[in-house]
Amino acid sequence: MVTGIVRRIDELGRVVIPKELRRTLGIREGEEIEVTPSGGDRLILRKYSALGEMNGIKEELLGAVAALGMSAALTDLDKVVASKGKNAPKQGVKLSNKGLSSLESRRINDADDCFEDFRGSGILVPIFDGAVAGGVFVSGEGKEVAARLVAEFIKNRIK
Repeated sequence: MVTGIVRRIDELGRVVIPKELRRTLGIREGEEIEVTPSGGDRLILRKYSALGEMNGIKEELLGAVAALGMSAALTDLDKVVASKGKNAPKQGVKLSNKGLSSLESRRINDADDCFEDFRGSGILVPIFDGAVAGGVFVSGEGKEVAARLVAEFIKNRIK
């Protein structure tokens, strides 16, 4: 008995993820998908986030910003993947459509209304080298310098 959607693999090994599933899961064209074997005949597909995989260093960077009296968060193109400071959006808070548009514009923007379920002032600096990978949110005095510094540092680590 088949309980999912069945798709055929083409001659190049490609399989189409149905549009309805991509929309439901927030998977956009050009995004990376991680494929992991899960024993037997199962595969696990999940959205890949290079920023989400930067264990250790992202917390240290955001912790340094927080130690200066600011609040900071690191986002991929979906949600906050790490945060530090009392006025930062918490991990898991999703980007709003405005937030995603802000990152895709590749310009520094005021971060008001850039997150769902979070209202706080600050700036959102995109992280990009070719494609946009995510962004750095910082609030507090000196926010632009701190956000640009963190964004540049992370950009050089995810190449």
